[in-house]
Amino acid sequence: MKTRVVLCVDNEPPALAVRSLILRGAGYDVLSAADGTAALELFKCLQVDLVITDHRLPGITGTQLAAEIKRINPAIPVILCSGLGEAPLESEHANLVITKGMPAVEFLREVGKLIPK
Repeated sequence: MKTRVVLCVDNEPPALAVRSLILRGAGYDVLSAADGTAALELFKCLQVDLVITDHRLPGITGTQLAAEIKRINPAIPVILCSGLGEAPLESEHANLVITKGMPAVEFLREVGKLIPK
């Protein structure tokens, strides 16, 4: 069985590193991007099973990135991470909105619901 590929997008290197480490530890392959533009380039060129993006990104926001990913391939699930406590405006293209800092066990449970191994 093929390993699932997750594209993680965050302009904060520590947050991106922690999220990537958790996902790799759970057996996922992880691609990383520091902004929405780089994420779109990776998404267009490589096979991705799930996108996890921060909401507040320079340039293209996480909600704009989610909308563009769904335009390209509506079947790919998108998780939007927000530090706001509630879903950001225009987050309807995301399959799920989670709060940054969610415990790893809960985070992996939510990922597993969208892309079962």
